[in-house]
Amino acid sequence: MCFCSKRELLLIALFFLFLCLLMIQVLSTFEESLFNSLFSEGLLIIGWVAMWEPVDIFLYGWWPIIHKRNVYEKIIGMDVYLNKGSPERENISLYRFISRKGS
Repeated sequence: MCFCSKRELLLIALFFLFLCLLMIQVLSTFEESLFNSLFSEGLLIIGWVAMWEPVDIFLYGWWPIIHKRNVYEKIIGMDVYLNKGSPERENISLYRFISRKGS
């Protein structure tokens, strides 16, 4: 479990991808070989896999947060009535809370 913020997670993944791409460039200066090709492709795959979680967070992870915010905004905007006694005495409100949005 990472205790980083979403922005820090993205920066770490981008930095790791940058390092992988930099190492691929360094490897390209050497003679072409099977090992060189395998290592270069492996670095490219590992770099993009490191980006998987931050991209997932920024593309899809914020939808539940937006949904919760909308629910809380609806709750804040609700009128709340507290009555003492039975439902037959509903017309006598002892407490009434009105949202501040209407004011």
